[in-house]
Amino acid sequence: APVAENEYRSFLSRHGGRCNASTALRRTTYRFACPPDESSRALELLWGALTAPALTREACERELQAIDAEDARNRGTNDSRRRLQVFKHAFVSRTGHWYGKYTTGNDGTL
Repeated sequence: APVAENEYRSFLSRHGGRCNASTALRRTTYRFACPPDESSRALELLWGALTAPALTREACERELQAIDAEDARNRGTNDSRRRLQVFKHAFVSRTGHWYGKYTTGNDGTL
């Protein structure tokens, strides 16, 4: 069943839990913590959010803005990200290998 936009986070917050996600080159990892007796419900809500997301226009626009802001931070102040991109451009992109591509997106690329 579809999960309301903030139902998962609200549930975790009400029960002293937290969640986060990160996306790497080949996978997205979802993490959460909550009291053990609430973990089954938390998993049900996460499953619902992943399999039947409430993709409202407003939610999609907010997510796009968040992605764009993260990309701007990565390009502007994240030295390790910039070093990685220089390495990839200088060495990997010449081979045509997929790893040579820029690995985040923004409102122009999405």
